[in-house]
Amino acid sequence: MSYKIDEIIEFLSSDGSYHSLEEVVSETRFSLESCEKIAVFLAKYGFVKIKKLKIAISPHFRKLAINTDDNRLLKTKPITLPLTK
Repeated sequence: MSYKIDEIIEFLSSDGSYHSLEEVVSETRFSLESCEKIAVFLAKYGFVKIKKLKIAISPHFRKLAINTDDNRLLKTKPITLPLTK
């Protein structure tokens, strides 16, 4: 099952550059209203940046999205965190 937000993140993380909402609509075939709501949500939490009516995925979130997509994160060994006092 694919979610709209996943498809938008996948599209934006493909190159990391700014895209107009019309480009996102064209690529995902979702309504402009849906893409706009998802973009605003992602921007609210810092996952994307909106600049001059264009949207781009944040560099840190792009790295996470790419690593998660190809399952590299799933193949890493667990880490042990030091206990804090």
